[in-house]
Amino acid sequence: MKSIIVVAPTVAVFSILIFSSVLGINFTHAQSEIPNSDSNQTFTSFAEQVNQNYQSELWGLGDSLLNDSSYTYKICNDPQMFQEIYPYHCYTITLNFETLMESYNGDVWMVQGFFETPDKKSSMILQIDPVTFEVTSDGLHKNLGRSLENTIFSLSHYGKKSLSTGTQWDELDSYFTNKVSLEIKRQESIDTSFGTVDTMVLGYDVIVQSNQYINSDFPFPVKSDMFSPQIIFPEPKELFYYELLDYSQPDFESGVLYSSMCVNPFADTLPVESSAINDISNLGFDFFGWGNLK
Repeated sequence: MKSIIVVAPTVAVFSILIFSSVLGINFTHAQSEIPNSDSNQTFTSFAEQVNQNYQSELWGLGDSLLNDSSYTYKICNDPQMFQEIYPYHCYTITLNFETLMESYNGDVWMVQGFFETPDKKSSMILQIDPVTFEVTSDGLHKNLGRSLENTIFSLSHYGKKSLSTGTQWDELDSYFTNKVSLEIKRQESIDTSFGTVDTMVLGYDVIVQSNQYINSDFPFPVKSDMFSPQIIFPEPKELFYYELLDYSQPDFESGVLYSSMCVNPFADTLPVESSAINDISNLGFDFFGWGNLK
């Protein structure tokens, strides 16, 4: 029995070596020979590379946001929630992200805001947390800060998530007994005031579709129309609607300033002439004349 115990592994190893030599397998290089990798790369560094590639495909609110970026949105809220903009629960706001500054509570965005309804205009300085996107403002614009947190900044608490179709971001309580999945549903090209933009659609369906349209080149969603998954009678309750009207943002690598008013790398349309920007009618839609929330 002892001879069998000694000989059997020896024969097995010898057989494996003969078999591997026939197939051209070199065990001494197995660790470094990874498809599409450097010949000196190890399993550990390959795993790190895969992880880096995965991280580069993630998107989080505020990604690629740089100094001197500017975004103009039309936002419509539930009129019962934000009395500051009542009876005009739709408004436009321009957010100029001037600089990211250090404070005793950590970094904070200093933002110049310009708010407008058909009968009201105001400007303000907002302090916005770069992680949570919590808005700090003076007492006059407290409700406006809440509105921003609940609309264009509403995805901040999800952190970085994949934009791959089918990726689940969350499970939400719904009117029905089962939960509804908040997930990336599809890729869709949408029309905006500055052209056609390719987006990934994040949303859920409860009686009607609720969607947020994300383009990874923008730090905030391009458009959204969200309904309550719980309040559906007598009809689904619309929570909010918003869309990006104008933008100006530096390129992350080159620093070149791109704008919907001049060079627009995201749209398949001719840019709007800068002289026409102040005339709302030239943009082809009514800021405040839409039905329902819009």
